[in-house]
Amino acid sequence: MSLLVRLGVREEIQLSQQGALLLSVMTMICINGDMDYDEVAIIERMNSGNSANDWENVYKIWSNKSTQECIDIVAQIAGETEKKTIITNLINLAMPDALLHEPEKTLLVAYVKALDIDITYVEQVMDVIRIKNQVFFIREK
Repeated sequence: MSLLVRLGVREEIQLSQQGALLLSVMTMICINGDMDYDEVAIIERMNSGNSANDWENVYKIWSNKSTQECIDIVAQIAGETEKKTIITNLINLAMPDALLHEPEKTLLVAYVKALDIDITYVEQVMDVIRIKNQVFFIREK
């Protein structure tokens, strides 16, 4: 499934489901206003094996639409399986230190609502991400 996104009077962009995942990741990565080298690497990894066209389309949409419009676009394209993939990736990105901070929390809540994701699923994923991303200090005896 894909969606034709109108950017202006004369410009429309075709966005695939992979593009929807990239757009959601782009909104999460850039929610604090900038993108660092590690975050660029995440986008590149997620787009590996796909055409540069997906990335170009995502960037055009992200540059020309509000965050809420981007969320709505993602929600229109994503199928049921893709919705869970998207929200799982967003939770992982939002919780690198095993905690959920603002403004990532606000954005995550908006995606959960737009994608109509069951809160039980979200809580289960968050539990796994908390465990995965915790830092443990091992003491020597």
